[in-house]
Amino acid sequence: MPVVSSAIIGGLTGLGFALALWTRKEEIDSEGNVCLRYFGPKYAIPMTIAFWVFVGIKHIDDPLYLRNPENFFVILGFVAISLLASLHFVFYRITLTENFIERFQWPLRPRRYPLNELSFIGEKGRQTVLHFSGGKALKIQLLLSGQVKFLERLQAFLLSQAGKKSFRPHIGHGKGSS
Repeated sequence: MPVVSSAIIGGLTGLGFALALWTRKEEIDSEGNVCLRYFGPKYAIPMTIAFWVFVGIKHIDDPLYLRNPENFFVILGFVAISLLASLHFVFYRITLTENFIERFQWPLRPRRYPLNELSFIGEKGRQTVLHFSGGKALKIQLLLSGQVKFLERLQAFLLSQAGKKSFRPHIGHGKGSS
């Protein structure tokens, strides 16, 4: 029986990682704007919540847990951390509009980056980094879904604005610093 349960746990872990890495080429918000969001992790993290709830229920009458009730608090802590992570992945998004890029990260307020302040698109490691005037930068995490269309639209905007005197960003993928 232990071999079977180890195989099941291994299979579920593999499924969880596969879900966490799952992305799509295009993400659109309710207003029709191209955006980036976590697609896979918002499904993978609830699996961890279910796992820890299962562990808690399984050990509800375990003598070790009854003698040491702090073990239940540890499990409850893992459930709480998983729940917060799940909320983060569900609500996190970066939206490209006509005039700005907006990052919404619960529980923080939305942060806006005006497109006319965009000065450079670079890379750091395997992440794309958008550099803005004033030293601000926005990292586009590798696991964000919708990167293909988002970056295509952003580069199209940059190319359309390149001829204007007030807007001359460097377009390319060099090593950024952030």
